[in-house]
Amino acid sequence: MSYISTDNITSINAELTNYCNAACPMCARYYIDGELVVDKVNNMHTSLTFIKEKIGEGVVKGLKNFTSCGNFGDGAMNPECLEIYTWVHEMNPNAILTLHSNGGARNSRFWSDLAKLKVNVNVAVHVHVNVDARDPLNMKIKDITFDVHHDKRIRNAQMRRKQFVLTPNSKLRVWVLDVLKNEGYIRNYEIEKSVSGTDIIKVALKYFDGEPVIKELKRVSTPGRRVYLGADNLPKVRQGLGVAIVSTSKGIMSDAQARQSRVGGEVLCTVF
Repeated sequence: MSYISTDNITSINAELTNYCNAACPMCARYYIDGELVVDKVNNMHTSLTFIKEKIGEGVVKGLKNFTSCGNFGDGAMNPECLEIYTWVHEMNPNAILTLHSNGGARNSRFWSDLAKLKVNVNVAVHVHVNVDARDPLNMKIKDITFDVHHDKRIRNAQMRRKQFVLTPNSKLRVWVLDVLKNEGYIRNYEIEKSVSGTDIIKVALKYFDGEPVIKELKRVSTPGRRVYLGADNLPKVRQGLGVAIVSTSKGIMSDAQARQSRVGGEVLCTVF
């Protein structure tokens, strides 16, 4: 008879879920042995009750590290993610908690509540953000500020000829999508509920003769370098064949609309 002793376990890497809201073509959850499997995956979450029963207080109290490794899912997508980390902290205030996430699955309140574990009780909470997987994201956690932005989400989906792509809901994203729709770059979008109960936007991508309508999407203004231009200085993307999306005092609009309205503003991105 053999058994595994739990006396010397100091680190646990837990898969909290096999669900992810990103669309990274290099990820194992999308391709296995060359076969696209993401649509065949049954989404499952590890519950707090399961962790209490299978790991137990005794093991948790001896840990130095507790990590949601995210090999096959984004730990933040587990509906009980915060409750799990809170319980681990309560059992072991000295444990280092690590969450691997693309950072876009939850709202700012979730990240703030997670950060309270560090601020209030001296637990080091590390959030590893994968910038290959998500849309522009601004999260403020107490004194910690994440400014993660990139333009790969739509491109990743188009590389795989996906008809739809999901993105976290926000007023800014909706206003930008309104411009993209009006300019003919996307078919449509709608707001839905995610598995975790948060609002997400389902964007219907557009193709012509099998090729993506959006050839290039570039972020211009960033948190570290805001770009403000007057109406006369707004860029003409590809000699007017593309569009610059501008945040003005009259709302989010294309560069052509801004020039017609004689207003300048912050240049958010360019599309071609």
